[in-house]
Amino acid sequence: MAILKQGLSGEPVRRLQAKLGVTADGEFGPGTEKALKDWQTKNGLTADGIAGPDTFMTMQLYELVLLKPGSVPGPDGRPQAPHLAVGVFARGLLKRLATRLYFPDEAAANDDDAVLGLLTPTERATLVAVPDDGCLRFDIRLQGPGQTTFFAIGGMP
Repeated sequence: MAILKQGLSGEPVRRLQAKLGVTADGEFGPGTEKALKDWQTKNGLTADGIAGPDTFMTMQLYELVLLKPGSVPGPDGRPQAPHLAVGVFARGLLKRLATRLYFPDEAAANDDDAVLGLLTPTERATLVAVPDDGCLRFDIRLQGPGQTTFFAIGGMP
């Protein structure tokens, strides 16, 4: 989310409205603007009725919005399914972990992807994001049931 203001609509507005405790219809109208100004005042922000980075941070609405990449050729020249390379750094890890996020609406491309083709169905499922309330959710599990599949990074043990 970059900036939300009166006249905009959609899922980001609905999430903002839910945080404000107003009817979450996805339409940023006068009622949402008033509720936002009241919330901004109560939380020591400039009450301009525009939800921007300061408002989102104070509301703890942390979201990353990405554009889906296209297919790219793999090392063997075959197209890879659209995916994002994901590096995981966490407390207690001595080295970063590498994995991929694949998109659920790319079933045919995912079926032809060389990397996904090397995995069991259970491992593969950990790399495909899940539709969730108009967005995609990608859970990373470091251990236990449903542990995310991680890859060795070239040159690293």
